[in-house]
Amino acid sequence: MLPGGIAGWPGAPGRSGGGGGKLKAALRSSLEWGRFGGLLADLEPEERPEAPEIPDWLIWIWRAWHRLTDERQYIVEGISAGMGGTLIRSRPAAIPWTAVRRWAEVHGYGPDRAEMLDQCIQAMDGEYLAWSAERAKL
Repeated sequence: MLPGGIAGWPGAPGRSGGGGGKLKAALRSSLEWGRFGGLLADLEPEERPEAPEIPDWLIWIWRAWHRLTDERQYIVEGISAGMGGTLIRSRPAAIPWTAVRRWAEVHGYGPDRAEMLDQCIQAMDGEYLAWSAERAKL
């Protein structure tokens, strides 16, 4: 049992695995296909993109990332040229570690669970930032 009472985690007796990027894969799928939810529902099951499932023991991290994503700031970049030519864009920054720490404190997580949350949030955030950078190139 993970500190904090998460049953079913890969380190629990009788379980193996973990570290396979389940949250990152689910996040990437959600980012790529989530906006098409209504349209995807109309497709036959074999025509729909495969959506990774999030194991029950990771739901608390999935929910935390979605709540904490609003804590991120955006970095504004731009250039200006003569005759009024200006290009300004913003890109997301990482979720601040202080927000993750505050989340862990508010929810009463011990050090091991807080560390797991931090590592998973960083991994998911890296996936989000990569996806955002890819979209900015379009």
